[in-house]
Amino acid sequence: MLERLSQSATSLLDIEKITRMILSEVRNTLHIEHGAILIKHFESGDFRVIAEDAEKKHFPIGFRVDHPIVTWMSRQKQPLLNRDLSLVPIFKSMWKEEKDELEKFNPEIFLPLISKGELIGILVLGKKLSSQPYTQDEQLIFSTLANQTAVAIENARLYDELRASFVQSVTALANAIDIRDTYTNTHSQQIANWAAKTAR
Repeated sequence: MLERLSQSATSLLDIEKITRMILSEVRNTLHIEHGAILIKHFESGDFRVIAEDAEKKHFPIGFRVDHPIVTWMSRQKQPLLNRDLSLVPIFKSMWKEEKDELEKFNPEIFLPLISKGELIGILVLGKKLSSQPYTQDEQLIFSTLANQTAVAIENARLYDELRASFVQSVTALANAIDIRDTYTNTHSQQIANWAAKTAR
């Protein structure tokens, strides 16, 4: 499964497609009830759900930047089991509504997605369909999977940034050319509009 996911993830550059594919593959291969992937939005620092694979349960919208789970995972950079939420003191600061929402989803394990030493996402998995606890070997597989997922997400994000930068450069170049001649100052935009209409 890990090899198959690694090959598939490296060939995709769409974050939503990557995360949906990984979640579906994990859930079906390892027979897990449900799961979700949250990724960091760099403007706000909040973590929002980008992919969810569950029949009846729905994960909360996300975690704020100062949420105790985000704080703990940013520091520890290791998997967090659901049972630890009632044992580790930092999680006592969670709001009642947050605890209730998490209980509805009934997560079993939270896995940090780390890139360049920074928490960029969280993979949340529910219980196994067999109701058996996760073994150490399965947790090791999940950690490897989380690393691959983080790399795939970061690659997709860098590709998006590169594409946006390229479009900005081309637009700036076209505007610079148009500004030199008032007679043709809207020429590039008109050509772009005609090209788009022709393509459609």
